[in-house]
Amino acid sequence: MGGDGSIFSTLIDVLEKAIRSFPDKRTGKNIHYSMRDGALAGFSVFFMQCPSFLSHQVLMQQEEGNNNARTLFGVEEIPTDPQIRNLLDPVDPKYCFPVFKDVRSLIEQWGLLEQQYQSSLGSYLLALDATWFHNSEVIHCAKCSHKDHQDGQKKQDCETNAAKRWLAGSGSQYVSMGITLLGDDLYCSQPFCCDALAGGYHFILTCKSSSHKYLSEWIEAADVGVDIEQVIIKRWTGKERLYYRYRFMNDVPLREGKDALRVNWCELVILDKEGNERKRFGFATDYLITRENIVDLVECGRSRWKIENENNNTLKTKGYNLEHNFGHGVEHLSNLLLTFNIIAFLFHTLLEFFDKRYALLRKSLRRRKTFFEDIRALTRYWCFEGWDDLLRFMLRGLKLPDPGG
Repeated sequence: MGGDGSIFSTLIDVLEKAIRSFPDKRTGKNIHYSMRDGALAGFSVFFMQCPSFLSHQVLMQQEEGNNNARTLFGVEEIPTDPQIRNLLDPVDPKYCFPVFKDVRSLIEQWGLLEQQYQSSLGSYLLALDATWFHNSEVIHCAKCSHKDHQDGQKKQDCETNAAKRWLAGSGSQYVSMGITLLGDDLYCSQPFCCDALAGGYHFILTCKSSSHKYLSEWIEAADVGVDIEQVIIKRWTGKERLYYRYRFMNDVPLREGKDALRVNWCELVILDKEGNERKRFGFATDYLITRENIVDLVECGRSRWKIENENNNTLKTKGYNLEHNFGHGVEHLSNLLLTFNIIAFLFHTLLEFFDKRYALLRKSLRRRKTFFEDIRALTRYWCFEGWDDLLRFMLRGLKLPDPGG
């Protein structure tokens, strides 16, 4: 793959590079399908957002002697679903992790980060959050995470512990770029903040008064205009006048005790013209807050919502079916298929940035659902020479100009 030089082929090459490292634990002579074909076939289902994609391609192969699993993804022979699961079950998802590193290198090479994504603080914003994927009280194995609702007990593999592992592991490769961590109130704890600082990260974390009572008491005891600085900005929404009241105080204790981490605190309260409170946001950060940077800093903190709306919700409700059980297995299958699903989402995102044909089609069809419904229908009935051939066919059908790759 990759001979046509398209963005899609480049991304498939990146995935195939990782697949070459997959362990194959099969022994004996009963080895017909390659690990490569099993992995690419499994990934194609998530990329095409079509559970029946492979079955359609098997029929197409029988009738036409060729199929889209081969021409688009390079699958030489299509294994059955059970065969794919058996092939992939022993493969730890960690063998896919180099894909993310290689994609980062491509993004830097293509100049995306330099164009528009560095924040006004001079760093890149990285939002942390966690979400469930398949959840069952019946289907499980020894490697599954579990949650316990009994009082006094902590959830195994909770969000903050997972985030700490990421900071010390995969996340460390991004520190040199200059990273500011964003997160909800759950992350705004001394152990997590200390780990972040020790790892070389900045942070702007949601800080609720209800869960930071000592810090809140410290703020309440301070005097506005002396200890606390305040900035008020009037804004017209197009319908009404609102007042944005920013307050901040540097060097406050995050918790009680002599060993308390000192952080810088700020809040935004949005008021209407009668003085009624519409919204309130509070943050703790390691950045020194000034009257000059308070507005930008709060906006950076508020942008955390994007990970929930544009990432988690998309994976759950926009065709990726994150909470569906695609196959549990007895070793790593469930987590590996989850990783394939996330990689498919990543590749779709990159195509929308860098593949001009893909971007135009997504914009013209507007709804993601319509775009993938069309692709599913077309690849069921027609065998295309490659990814670009498929996109060009769609552009002609919609009477859109071809913008090139």
